[in-house]
Amino acid sequence: MKFVGIDPGRRGAAVSIGADGQTVERIVTWRLASLDADLGAAGDLAEWLARGDVLVVEEQYVGRSPRSALRLAMWTGRVLQTLPRPPHVVVLRPQATAWRGKVFGGAAAGRCGRDAAKALAVAAASPYTSTSDVDVCEAWCMARYGWGWDLAGRP
Repeated sequence: MKFVGIDPGRRGAAVSIGADGQTVERIVTWRLASLDADLGAAGDLAEWLARGDVLVVEEQYVGRSPRSALRLAMWTGRVLQTLPRPPHVVVLRPQATAWRGKVFGGAAAGRCGRDAAKALAVAAASPYTSTSDVDVCEAWCMARYGWGWDLAGRP
């Protein structure tokens, strides 16, 4: 079983971790992907997943820029449409505050500012990913969230 986290968007990453919740099996990044472009590396995620795996994709937050949130939602939808459908793969869509709170330990960590959250993601993931790329580190953290969800008995 593996856990895949996706930090979606025009600039993003996908990270697959093993059943131990730490070991990185695969990393893919992309930069400046457009809705009209071939998804390239992101589009082959279906090959990563097998029955029972857990995929975690951050849910979009609509803040000061609804247009950006809608574009991100459309891009995320394009990625998700390439993937196998449940029951083959469990898909979790937590908001950033939810996965941050669980992975970083506590609701306060989940609600910290954007820059502080990115720094926490790098601190948590960089020993396992060997990079300080924020997109990769956040994707690792989302995969770790999926691992914790599974460890808790798939509530």
